[in-house]
Amino acid sequence: MKKIYRILVVLFPVFITGIGGQAQIAYSPFVDSISQLATHNSVLLLTRQLAGDTTVTVGGDVITIQSRHYQNPSNAKAADFIFERFAELGYTPEIQTFNGVRGENVIATKIGTKYPEKEFIICGHYDNMPSGSTAPGADDNASGTVAVLEAARILSPFDFDYTLRFAAWDEEEIGLVGSYAYAETAHSQNHQILGVLNLDMIAWDSDNDYTYTIATNDLSQAFTNDYIATTALYQPQFEHNYYYTTASDHSSFWNYGYPAMLAIEDWYDFNDYYHTTEDDIDILNMDYYVAFVRAAIANLAAQAWDQRVTMQHDPVISGNSTEA
Repeated sequence: MKKIYRILVVLFPVFITGIGGQAQIAYSPFVDSISQLATHNSVLLLTRQLAGDTTVTVGGDVITIQSRHYQNPSNAKAADFIFERFAELGYTPEIQTFNGVRGENVIATKIGTKYPEKEFIICGHYDNMPSGSTAPGADDNASGTVAVLEAARILSPFDFDYTLRFAAWDEEEIGLVGSYAYAETAHSQNHQILGVLNLDMIAWDSDNDYTYTIATNDLSQAFTNDYIATTALYQPQFEHNYYYTTASDHSSFWNYGYPAMLAIEDWYDFNDYYHTTEDDIDILNMDYYVAFVRAAIANLAAQAWDQRVTMQHDPVISGNSTEA
């Protein structure tokens, strides 16, 4: 986080909440079950690997990712780790370079079977702070990157109506550079991006109240409402508030007219160890974190499978008849 101070209805049972003429996101037991595949162990292991709390194998070598600061050579190893993880899951990942070859966005794509030209993006930045030899960045932002990787893992066996992109951005901390480079390219190539879910710092909850913060704009309100609806269906323990900020990667997409939102831990309960060497796995609220990851996966699946139900009916005229 760069802080600035200032339908599967045919295959699986689906249940609608509420009645109205407008299509609504519906509940699916299947989506509920697959989102639960993000577990404490799977989330923690990936976080430890990205935050340098355990070794990883990258390019056949066993290493420790001690820092993901953009000027640290270890950051490129983090990009390689993400790339190889996507490849292991069966994707054909891409590296988008910028700033010469220093910056590296890592992207995996699953092409939609019904609307391949229309896409949803789940994303987070993997670079971190502070500078120096040690920068674990467990919350900021291994957590968002792990959510992207877990979504890619859990959704990999399935086909979806819409195209999905799983993206890990570089150089967010120095001005949203990586996401801006991607959004600019997407706009120039006329990509039809229906919504961008940006996850940045999703693992800190010091008061254990399960509150998270949303940053959105008018263009993104419908997409945001769907996220709120799916979170209420699949992780109802959460509460949310709002804080308008352009200090994370969602705003790169706003600049090019794409719907995007930021989901972040409670802005009013901010990480005490932000941008320090103490932002490590020991400070994370794992129950909150795992629930946040599951909510994001459920949202992505519901959107990409177009799990919407529209109910229409002819009203019964009111009266005192006792006939059937």
